[in-house]
Amino acid sequence: MNPKSLQHRTLELYAEFHKDQPTTRSLWRMNLKPHLILVLLLGCIAAASWFLLGMPALSFLVIGAAAGSLLRDYGRMKQTVELWPMLEKIINWSAVDRLLEVTGDKNNQT
Repeated sequence: MNPKSLQHRTLELYAEFHKDQPTTRSLWRMNLKPHLILVLLLGCIAAASWFLLGMPALSFLVIGAAAGSLLRDYGRMKQTVELWPMLEKIINWSAVDRLLEVTGDKNNQT
């Protein structure tokens, strides 16, 4: 398994959650940088469309898209926190550790 693959990153995340149960706050912290970039970028687009192009409707559309994106992510974070206790019980943690070790060994050989 490639250490940069989605599968590997997911296993690392699950192992981290196994040590410290995820909370909505911890998930927000993990995603702070991309959310700030989204808000800044779409905020600039909204301001430019309002003040430079004189299109307030487009500004509201952009602001709505940003708010919708943040609310969607918040919902998924709450879902993760609610589902985690069940996932923690059904995940084979020895298999997760073994897969992470195998990947780590491959990284050390290269």
